[in-house]
Amino acid sequence: MRLSPSSVHATSAQPDEQVEQGSASTQISFDPGILDELFEQSPEAAALLSTDDRIFRVNKEFTRMFGYEPEEVLGRETYDLIVSQALVESAQEYTNQLKHGGRLEVETVRRRKNGSEVYVSLLALRVTTTSGEQVVNYAIYRGITERRLAEERLRESEARFQAMADTAPVLIWMTGTDGLRNYFNKPWLEFTGRTTEQEVGTGWIQGVHSKDVKGCFESFLRAFHARKPFRMSIASDERMANTAG
Repeated sequence: MRLSPSSVHATSAQPDEQVEQGSASTQISFDPGILDELFEQSPEAAALLSTDDRIFRVNKEFTRMFGYEPEEVLGRETYDLIVSQALVESAQEYTNQLKHGGRLEVETVRRRKNGSEVYVSLLALRVTTTSGEQVVNYAIYRGITERRLAEERLRESEARFQAMADTAPVLIWMTGTDGLRNYFNKPWLEFTGRTTEQEVGTGWIQGVHSKDVKGCFESFLRAFHARKPFRMSIASDERMANTAG
């Protein structure tokens, strides 16, 4: 099933407006076939679905992403094709949401024809007539597998660093590009007896003896802006600590 040219029109004015040039109305000539090409050549995988989630058209990118030729998917539910059994319930809920709203945006996982899975950003819209009757759903799938895998690798790397830093026999802190401290390892917090929330930013100054605050800041900021290593000694009321950056 294809978009019906008779159902497509274009205008340069709002419904209740009329655009005039001299004494004649301005008409815009528009080839409805352009919409077919826009659908087919979209860089995102797209599908037109009935209100009960049966596919009646997919574009070339859908075929490339999921591996199904158009004739293999026509009339079939997406639940049977690209949704794993574990996610069928949530997919059905998305369809129900479209019946009561106009738009849905989620990140989820969908299944290819060969059984492999792909992370997608799903944008689904319901298309209605001028009277408000829902006639079709329009689903767009953007592949985000590379981004999600990169995020997972980053989380794993951060977890490894956290484990290493928390078991290191030294006090470790880090700052952001603004020079404010945003991380303290477990030994630091145990040594100071304070929480991360108390230490972040400039909160760590509370543990520095008042006579050392100025020199501490000057040493750190000078090295920070020069991007050079530094060493300084700071004293608290109860103990002396050496810190290096």
